[in-house]
Parts: sequence; structure tokens; C-alpha cells
Amino acid sequence: MEFRYIIAGILVVVLITVIFLGFVTPLFPIAQNIINLSKNNVGFKSPSGLYGETPPSTVPQDVQVRSGGPVLTRPKIDVNYEHFGELNYADRSLSDVNKVVLHHTGDDNAAQTINTLKAKGLSVHYVVDRDGTIYYLVDETKTAFHCGCCRPSDTSCLNKYSNPPVCLEEHPVATNLDSIGIEIVNTGEYSDEYTEEQYSAINALVKDVAERWMIPLDDNHIVGHYEVTQGKWDPSPNFDWSRIGLADHVMLEDLGKTPPSWAGYP
Repeated sequence: MEFRYIIAGILVVVLITVIFLGFVTPLFPIAQNIINLSKNNVGFKSPSGLYGETPPSTVPQDVQVRSGGPVLTRPKIDVNYEHFGELNYADRSLSDVNKVVLHHTGDDNAAQTINTLKAKGLSVHYVVDRDGTIYYLVDETKTAFHCGCCRPSDTSCLNKYSNPPVCLEEHPVATNLDSIGIEIVNTGEYSDEYTEEQYSAINALVKDVAERWMIPLDDNHIVGHYEVTQGKWDPSPNFDWSRIGLADHVMLEDLGKTPPSWAGYP
């Protein structure tokens, strides 16, 4: 008799366990998504975000946006392929590529940057971490979505998005279609200096890209995001353009722009 009670008790426990797992297991992905969402938003200071809603307005409307794909272009310098193919991209005409656009990420490390780009459907070709590690994310032959903006006269683009970035000029100095985008890990704050390792890596990367695409190493072809879009101020004023051979590069203040007050610049 006692043996039957023991068996019955075991069966009841098993039944309760099965029911419990059947209810709880579907919640695991939901919980993970909440955790990931929290991670994605860590470290970004500006309410509008350096990665605000950035329309790829210079890309044809019928463009096919996708991720994944093989490595078609291999840099001659050391790069990290760990996250290659994880971000969105689109095809483009290779003859259009003639600019390099530098950004700062607004966060503390490359992992945060990559997570945020994923969450927002944006992308960039390279991210340079504080230790000089260069993460290769989107093949250079493809369009990455890092400096899209609406031209001031393009009312359809301006009305399509909520508070979209607006190009600084009617004909922007660079677009998603014609540029290679490089993000540099930096919060943008006055106290956050770019590292020696970053300058070394950026210098090598820009020269490598420029040689491959026959891009002149001058102020008209190596530009900052702040030269492309109204309201953008990256890379921050702490970035020393002379360290990549552009000592006379146009600065933020030359364009009548200033960093946001929270960044702490005097």
C-alpha cells in the first residue's frame, strides 16, 4: 500500500513539473529579450541618440536590406571578424565608393555599439574599440547605414520619419552609398580621450581602405559625421585629426556647431 502511495506521489510531482515547465518555458525568450533590450540601451547619453532614427534616404527605395553574406573584401591589416555579417546592409555600385566617414559611438565598448546597431537596424563597416581592436562588420563592397539623412528640400523624406536627421547641405559631403563608415568607441564626453591604440588602428585602417578604393587621403574625402548631418557632432572635439594626417581638418566649431551641454566641454 505504501509503495503505491509513493508511486502516486512521484507521478503527481512529475505532472506538476510538466505543467509548470510548459507554462514557464515560453517566457524564457521574453525575459531574454527584455535583458537584451536593456543592454542595447546602456551607455547612450543623448536622448535623441547618436544612433537616432537614421533614414537611408540616399539609398533607392526598392533596395533589398539584408544581413549575413560572405567576406568579399579582406583588409590587409589585422581585423576581428567575430561579428561580421550580423548587421544590415544593401548592395551598391562599387564605382561610387569615394569617402570615409568617422563617428564616435557614444558608449563604452564595441559590444554595446554592435548591440545598439542591431536593435536599431543600422550598421557600419568597422568599429574600433578602446584597445585598438578593429571589428569588421559589413563588407566594404556593401552599403552600411551610418550617415543617412534627409536633404533639406526632400519633404517626402522629412515627413516620412519622426524627427529625422537632416543633411547639412542639399548635396551632402558623404552618403551611405558612397562611403565606408568607421565607428570609434568613445562616450563623446570631454573627459573621454581617444586612446593611443585607437589612433594607431584608425590611421592604419583609413590608409588601408583608401589604398584599396583609391580614395584621396585629404579633408574632402576623409570626413566626420558632423560634416554630413545637422545636429551630429561626432567624432567629438577630443578627436585629434592631426593624428591621422589631417591637421587642418574642419572642426565642429568651424561649422557653428557645439557639443551638447552634458558632454562637459568648456
